[in-house]
Amino acid sequence: MHLSRSSLARPLLAALLALSIALLAAAGGFCAESKDSWEIGKPKKAAKTQKAPKAALSAPKGWLSVRYGELVERGTITHSGRTIGGVLNEMASSSFPYQDKNLADLQPHLEPYSFILGEVATALAPEEGQSYSSIAADYPEGSSQPAWAALFREGRYQLFYGGGKARLFLEGEKPSSLFDSLYGVIRHPLLDALEKSGQKSLDLEVYSFKNDYLTQAIYLNPKPFTKKISSEKLKSKGSPLPLADLEAFFSAGVTLEGAEAAGGDFFLYGEPSAQKTIAGKPLSLEDFAVIYRAVYHSGQNPPYISLDPHEENRYAKVNFGGLLENTGVGKTVLEADKLFKTIGTGIDPNSRKPILGEITKLAPDFATEDERTIADGEEAGVFRVRYWFYPDKIRTVTDGSMAAIEEAAFTANAERMDREVTLGKAQRAAIDDLNKNIALYSGIFTPFDELETIGRLMAIATWLRSSGAAKDIDLDALLSVNLSPVPTEKHTLKMLAATVGKTDSATKEGKLAEKPKVYCLDEIIEKASPDVTDNELLAAAKSHVDTFDQTQFLAPSEQEQIEARKVERKRLEGLEAELARQKKELAQDAPGVRLDSREEVDAYNARVKKANDLKDELMAAIAAYNDPAAKPRIKRPRLQTVTSVG
Repeated sequence: MHLSRSSLARPLLAALLALSIALLAAAGGFCAESKDSWEIGKPKKAAKTQKAPKAALSAPKGWLSVRYGELVERGTITHSGRTIGGVLNEMASSSFPYQDKNLADLQPHLEPYSFILGEVATALAPEEGQSYSSIAADYPEGSSQPAWAALFREGRYQLFYGGGKARLFLEGEKPSSLFDSLYGVIRHPLLDALEKSGQKSLDLEVYSFKNDYLTQAIYLNPKPFTKKISSEKLKSKGSPLPLADLEAFFSAGVTLEGAEAAGGDFFLYGEPSAQKTIAGKPLSLEDFAVIYRAVYHSGQNPPYISLDPHEENRYAKVNFGGLLENTGVGKTVLEADKLFKTIGTGIDPNSRKPILGEITKLAPDFATEDERTIADGEEAGVFRVRYWFYPDKIRTVTDGSMAAIEEAAFTANAERMDREVTLGKAQRAAIDDLNKNIALYSGIFTPFDELETIGRLMAIATWLRSSGAAKDIDLDALLSVNLSPVPTEKHTLKMLAATVGKTDSATKEGKLAEKPKVYCLDEIIEKASPDVTDNELLAAAKSHVDTFDQTQFLAPSEQEQIEARKVERKRLEGLEAELARQKKELAQDAPGVRLDSREEVDAYNARVKKANDLKDELMAAIAAYNDPAAKPRIKRPRLQTVTSVG
């Protein structure tokens, strides 16, 4: 294993780019093979391909069938927005019951039911005084754990151990063949079970099983493959990875540029740089292990992050593919996805505070999608739009044993979800601006910068898998890497926002000369009923904004005139009140004035004169206030409000 942070990265990249013309002609390109799986926000529509019909699984002869359908919450909403029951019904009525989208939707929800296999095996062959512990239970979700633990917690693998014995359940046909083909994965939890048992060896039973989602049945082969295992018999069968050296490479401050895998040796190439981060923490081997696991071991549920419909419509459900939840990589892609709300509204998705002014200080030409919508005067109505990042541009160039990262940036895109039409001009412009200036925005929004770092790790991992260059290297050693817990949300409160701008300040560039006012109206969502609809939230937001003081949208000079009028009006009201007070006192005091007292009559007449002078002053002030020439010339702005919920 050889690692390098030297400037060899640049010559390697240049050499492979020079080779790319001939190689592309021969092989059709060197984009990452599984790139369509790495969509952040929403999976891209897959091309329609003809598949042969597949019937539901049936239990092979002699296998046991265990039904778990009564345990399934069929009303749970899956990543696609369909309920578990809806997906199952579609599978049952379709000529292609096992389409990938259905398997991907159901895997996180139905695969974990394999936990029952331990009890089934115990019931088949009771052993007095023998008990087994689940290896997955030793590493609960969100705890510090080795990378392989999530695979066993998900359920495609199960391991139970205790008293010098262990039972391993693997999804497939023949237990002995499965043990050999999955050895790189299962040797790590078996070593863990050995250590926890305090035994030098374990009597291992290996069972095979199948999980039929359509019928919610697990089929178990009751005849295990048996083997005595020890740490000596669980050594790596490939060229080992020196994980300590890898950790040093990633943490030393380097931009990953390429890799080489040949003859059991593995080289990484990088360019010295400032320390890269993932989820705000220094880049580490943990991050590469997470991405390796997602690329190599995600089953039917490839890596993605998506904010999807929730059973309670005030919230969005956070769904991960590729076991990215509770990892730094998962945290980063989630935060990057949430930033689409900032691109749309100018509101920070976490603090929920307007930050449009802060953004434009660093990127003066930035305009939100809502601002562009107002400037372009797009048609009124309700539109459902979905945004996501996808990895079409992430690619390597390779000669088979070497690969250089040619492009590592994810691409942003969006689509209308309410009907099959193209995006509006403002929506398209906002997405294009983000893609064109992603380097600029990466300097403002840390998750965008970290997303490129993830793209580089992903490029190497997908190349390793698609090229087969690392077939002699024990890459599954990465599954032994311990992952620090990085909590990720299971759901998030939707964001209700409103943007109010002056349509008559629109520029030729489709922006507003005067920046709009942006409001976060989450208090409306918080007070709403759980079954409130998005349309009801949008209508409530619009009604709420309509109550705001619209004078704040006037030009500064106009606002000054209005403020001056308010001050003058207040002065007039004060004069009027003072005159009324004096008149009241004069009326009250008049009967008590002695007409035979020259002194009292003169004093009273002086007060009358003061009141008359005050009246003259008031009348003159009113006349001046009402003079058309004195009234401020204010051009009331044409305002438009755009509300959004997401």
